[in-house]
Amino acid sequence: MTKNKNQTGVALSFQAAHYLMPGLVSFLFTLFSLELYLWATNLAPLWFPSAIMMAAFWRNPVRRWPLIGLSCMAGTACASLIMLPASNLNAIYPAINLIEAIIGAVLLRRMLPREAPLNNLRDWLKVAIGGAVIPPVISGLLVLALGHYSDPLQTFTVWVLSEAIGCLAVVPPGMLFSVEQLQRNFSSRRFLETVLILIITLALSYVVMRWLPWPFTFIIVLLMWSAIRLPQISALTVALLTVMCVSMIIALKITPVVLTDVS
Repeated sequence: MTKNKNQTGVALSFQAAHYLMPGLVSFLFTLFSLELYLWATNLAPLWFPSAIMMAAFWRNPVRRWPLIGLSCMAGTACASLIMLPASNLNAIYPAINLIEAIIGAVLLRRMLPREAPLNNLRDWLKVAIGGAVIPPVISGLLVLALGHYSDPLQTFTVWVLSEAIGCLAVVPPGMLFSVEQLQRNFSSRRFLETVLILIITLALSYVVMRWLPWPFTFIIVLLMWSAIRLPQISALTVALLTVMCVSMIIALKITPVVLTDVS
């Protein structure tokens, strides 16, 4: 009897993690996205919540989507309340993010195999089209249709770019992530190699942004090097963290050379 209760408790905890973890990740990534938003930059801001929901929907059966979406939207709302005045909050944008995530998840589930979804260049093209092109464009059109803006073209462009970049950075590692693989990487020498390559990539990215022309070209070369050296999930994680760190460096104006270079 006690054993059955313990097994039931473990199963309930595992199910709760399916719903709570996407909300926690959405909360943390929304804090980061809003931090970038509050700093004026010459680049389109990054917006991750839609991509997090898209990856979570892709990983889980449809029957879990309502609670996962509610969890992610709650995490985004909590982060927004911390970073922004309550008067600035708008329920329309999270709803559009949810619609975008559902469209992207449906397209990706139809276009990609469940096992080894990123096995070749054709699969990556499908991710770009089904996740980073069609859903952001549709959500951008919804934003224009439901609001009034002084410069609709600029609003649409910034929205689509921020959503597309967030999708390309988050969805691939989100699709490949698994607890078993995480445990395997932590218990092997591969983890130390991943950390070392991440540190080298971030340090060299700062150097090239600070002192070299066309810094993003060099950063792409660094990411290609990490992709060759590391397993797929580790390389994608390094790429995601590099995108986040480079965006933060630009937002904080630590490297004025970059702002001059891209303007």
